[in-house]
This record gives sequence, C-alpha cells and structure tokens, in this order.
Amino acid sequence: MTTKICLACDGLGRTLAFVLSGGNVNDCTRFNHVMAALRVERSGPGRPRVRPDHVIADKGYSSKAIRADLRRRGIGHTIPERADQQANRRRRGSRGGRPPVFDKQLYKHRNVVERCFNRLKQCRSVATPEMTRRGVRIPHDVAIVGYDDIDFAAAAAVPLTSVRQPRHLLGRTAAELLIEEATEDSSHQHRQVVFDPELVVRDSSDRTIGRRPRRRLPSREGVTVTRDPA
Repeated sequence: MTTKICLACDGLGRTLAFVLSGGNVNDCTRFNHVMAALRVERSGPGRPRVRPDHVIADKGYSSKAIRADLRRRGIGHTIPERADQQANRRRRGSRGGRPPVFDKQLYKHRNVVERCFNRLKQCRSVATPEMTRRGVRIPHDVAIVGYDDIDFAAAAAVPLTSVRQPRHLLGRTAAELLIEEATEDSSHQHRQVVFDPELVVRDSSDRTIGRRPRRRLPSREGVTVTRDPA
C-alpha cells in the first residue's frame, strides 16, 4: 500500500494544509479535504482566514464539481482542462458548453508548490535524527524512502533508502531530443522516453542491512533494487 500527500501552500511556498491519502486515490477526491483544513491566523484580532484569494492546481483537480464549488465560494481559480475533457466537450458540440477560462501566465506560478514539496523532501535529513532522539527506531518502527538519491542520502544519520534515476542518461537524451526537433522538418514526431530507475536500499528501510553483503536483486517492474550497506 502506497501513500501520497495532497498539499496546499501560499505564494511563498509555505505549507498551509495537507492530507495523506492512499496512492491509488484520485487527487480530486481529496481537494475539499485540503480546502477544509486551511487555517491562516491573522496578524490581529479575528477568525483565521479559510478562503484563499486564488487557487492554482494541476490537471488532477480538473472537475466540474471543484470548479463549481470554487465559483460558489467566490474563489478565483486556474486549473487546466484534461485532454479527455476537452475531447468530450468538442464531441458534444454546442451542448458541451464553453471551455473554462485558463490563464497560462498565471499557471506558471504552480511551480511554487513543486518547490514546496522539494523542500519537504530535504527535511528527511532533519527528521531521521530527531526521530532517533525520541526513541523511534528506524526502520523497525518507521521506514523512510527518499527520491533522486541526492548527496546526503548515504551520509544521513540513518542512511536513506532512495530512488536513483539515470541522471546522465536523462540529460543526454533530453539534449538529443532537442537537437532532433531543431534540425528536422515539420514532420518531426515527439517521442516518449521511459527510463528504468534504481531503488538503493539502505538502513532507513532495510532491517537486515549490515548482515547481508551488497548485491543486486532481480529487477521488478523495470526497477532495479540494490542493497547498499554504506
């Protein structure tokens, strides 16, 4: 069973509210839960603010119910329409209604929430020693897995299990695709390239670490699993 976080942040990337849900749960079903959790204290007297001025969300939150609820509450919103929704609206013709208003320039600010998630990922290096100090055993009580296998992962107080991507191959392939698109004629077709990641298992999720030699395990669903006793 996997989990994921649905999160709301302000324009400066500061977390305002979040909910934890199952990894197989549709994002849009968690939207109202996140909105209901919003509480921003005022600098002076008065109740906390619970209504944002504007909401920017990705295609996972594109639904008529969400847009209708935001309009009812008087909250401006910028949410791109999914391709299947666009096709369905065009298929219905005039009965499909007008497309929702979408401001491309305003939507560029959605990267703020991505940067917020990245900062939260960095907090794992702070969380692991704090949990250890409080007597929480890692990984016996809590298992922790990171992403991108950044430099501190192996050097953390509790070495962090992490997903490693082929960074050099990613960069080289991106450059090749850009060159192809720049040099070929209008008949150029875009390609989707899939890379196989590697799961590097360390102390934060493997109870047997230190009792087994480093070895490469069989690939499962395109993911190579490696035990790293470091």
